[in-house]
Amino acid sequence: MALPGIRTKWETILENIQQIVPQQSFNTWFRNLTLLSFTPESIQLGAANRFIKSWVEKHYLQVLREVCEQCFGNCPEIVISISSDQFKAMRQTQEQNVSQNADTTVLQQNAQVTPQTVSGLNPKFTLDRFATGECNRLAYAAALSAINNPGTYNPVCIYGGHGLGKTHLLHAIARMANEKYPEWNIQLISAEAFCRSFTTAITSGQLDAFHSRFRRCDLLLIDDIHILAQGNKAATQEDLLHTFDELLHAGKQIVLSADQSPDLIEKMNERLRSRFQSGLCAELPRLDTETRKKLALLKAEDRKLSINPDALEALLEACPGNPRELEGAVGKLSAVAQLTGHELTREVIEAELLPAEKRSTAQITIDRVSSVVAREFGVSVKDLQERSRTKRIGVARKVAIRFSRTFTRASLSEIGSFYGNRSHATILSTLKIPATAILEKDVLLPHVRRIASALGQGHRSDQFLMEQSELF
Repeated sequence: MALPGIRTKWETILENIQQIVPQQSFNTWFRNLTLLSFTPESIQLGAANRFIKSWVEKHYLQVLREVCEQCFGNCPEIVISISSDQFKAMRQTQEQNVSQNADTTVLQQNAQVTPQTVSGLNPKFTLDRFATGECNRLAYAAALSAINNPGTYNPVCIYGGHGLGKTHLLHAIARMANEKYPEWNIQLISAEAFCRSFTTAITSGQLDAFHSRFRRCDLLLIDDIHILAQGNKAATQEDLLHTFDELLHAGKQIVLSADQSPDLIEKMNERLRSRFQSGLCAELPRLDTETRKKLALLKAEDRKLSINPDALEALLEACPGNPRELEGAVGKLSAVAQLTGHELTREVIEAELLPAEKRSTAQITIDRVSSVVAREFGVSVKDLQERSRTKRIGVARKVAIRFSRTFTRASLSEIGSFYGNRSHATILSTLKIPATAILEKDVLLPHVRRIASALGQGHRSDQFLMEQSELF
């Protein structure tokens, strides 16, 4: 007897599965699967989205195998792929269907939603003001995907430490989605506020309204989702789980942020954790140097603050930690520039941002000293490191050795190694040479002051000269 057509085969499979799994599970997972092909070698199924594909493969693949073998005598290999065309057709059918299917109810409710403006958006948090670099490129791309190709990666989970841009990206996604899809119902909320709203809804008997708000939206963004794992929030987690299921199998985009990877969040409902991990998880790691530069320049631009390359380097050296510290420093420097009228030099920045004990040698290296001295005397760093005995190079080398000893943390051996592999004794001998044997004091003094200023130590140049009176 000839095998029935594909449609009849799929209907037979569904009828048998419906007798095995609960009705809610059947509606959630199998109504969004479609039989694409049936051959002796394989059964090709199309899933509505990535999440449904992953869930069915993990929890119901054995059920499918058993039903197929029962219905057709054998079970070829079952392959599940994502089929957007089948999903669109399925949604159209569901919208016209008057059955009690939960999917139909959600879609019908979504059709009644009145478009609304997203409230609470920070005007500073836009994608063009987000400092991008190699370190955070994946998270930035994930944000763009949530806007330009909603549902492709679902949910999108952006995680990282404090101040690295998680909230910035969520607000930027909500803003751009609102501009691109003005008819969308967009809900942006912190996890803490979500928990409060859930508790209020229960105590006031408004749970239906709460569900209507979050389960009828087109885009749900929850900031700091790890808050759900703190304290006794099991009921909130369970409710959010059902909210996720309804949104995900309806093809609605979800975006989350957390302070760590979802698999590391303790006391999180395992089923909820699996939802987080089923989409795209992108880390916002500690910013690299180039991205920190971009961030500093963006913050300076926001305040109409001009900052030269040397001053920018000083700013980054003074604020090596959290980007929020960097933003706060830019704000302080902006106030200093406006109130005093001073140009933002390295000297000014270090005086404002570094404690006194760190201003002298904390960030000065032999490389930097040699570069500044070479420029001052019109020679190259290579000249300082070679054995040339010309007067100009010899003077520059002696000055460089003295500054390296005074303003860096390098040992005499390290200084000798840098300046032409000279011995510890040679460097010590150089430091003992009287200043008058190097250059006339009146000639040498302007060089010393300019070099000290370039190293950010101009405010200490006279003090430095007095301390070295026997040399200079």
